[in-house]
Amino acid sequence: MDNYKITWKSELVGDIEIKAKSPLEAKKKLNNMDNIELINSSNLWKKYKQPIIESVDTDFGVFDEDTWLLFEK
Repeated sequence: MDNYKITWKSELVGDIEIKAKSPLEAKKKLNNMDNIELINSSNLWKKYKQPIIESVDTDFGVFDEDTWLLFEK
């Protein structure tokens, strides 16, 4: 069994409740959250799109998804 380091991207959409005195303050609080805090504080929507593989780092080098899949045995 091999290990593959996969760089992926996906669209995440969610809802979050933020207590603030104004819309501008709420927006500032949202913008100041790091990704982990934002994800942990949100109800994520289920998306039906699969994550996109940007690249795969293997023992033989870094490949895009199509080239990487050529190694399938």
